[in-house]
Amino acid sequence: MKKLFLILILLFLCFGITEGGIYYSRYWGLDAQTQWVQTTTSVTVPTGYWYGGWNYYYGGYNWTSNYGWYYPYSGYYYNYYGSSWGWGAPSWYYGFTDYYTYRATYTWPRTIYTWSRYWDPADTGYTMDFYTEMDGNGMAMAVGLADIDGQMRAIWDVVEKGEHNWSYNGGEQEGTFLGFQWVVASPDAVENYLIGEGFDAATIADILAEQILIDAFASNFDGVNYGDDRIGIEWASYTIPEPATIVCLALGSLLVLRDQKKH
Repeated sequence: MKKLFLILILLFLCFGITEGGIYYSRYWGLDAQTQWVQTTTSVTVPTGYWYGGWNYYYGGYNWTSNYGWYYPYSGYYYNYYGSSWGWGAPSWYYGFTDYYTYRATYTWPRTIYTWSRYWDPADTGYTMDFYTEMDGNGMAMAVGLADIDGQMRAIWDVVEKGEHNWSYNGGEQEGTFLGFQWVVASPDAVENYLIGEGFDAATIADILAEQILIDAFASNFDGVNYGDDRIGIEWASYTIPEPATIVCLALGSLLVLRDQKKH
């Protein structure tokens, strides 16, 4: 009778929680502030978030040394871009770390900011990264032409961006970001990119409404037309261990241990 009671509890918790549609709301974070300069070899830029003060190594890098950038609960960007800033995932999602590489073939003394948008619409986690510059007021700005070795050149002509690898929950899952492009900083161009990558209309509308993108669009608009300044975009998806899965595994293990003790 007790065994049947435990099984019923297990079924209720597993299916009840799953049917409840547990997910978390989107949140933003500033992954990195990196000056891209001329280099003959690939440079690795560690980025990412993790829960609390958890010390984590990935790809030979210790993220703790960059803690101020990757866990910014205070400062100008937090105040400007809102309460969705910083680590906003629930406790069972305790770490997302990643790193990308680049090689600049010409001098490019410009600072690139990498912003990450995290969300979980239906038990699947998504991370979308945006690469921008910053204007004099500290707001996201599209990347445009610059004087490179005496010529006006574009970053997408002089910088080779390599793979962007990610690790979820301390190596529980690993993968590579998808679909990197330098997209014109305009609502239509970004929408077309998102459609091409398979995102639904509701998600696209939410993304386009983000203040970081609105600022980047405004920096590329002269009041009549959009220019050719761009933002870098790429994304990743992964399966998140929701509470229902964790409860099922834990209670299932208890039942197995209980039966083993009996026998």
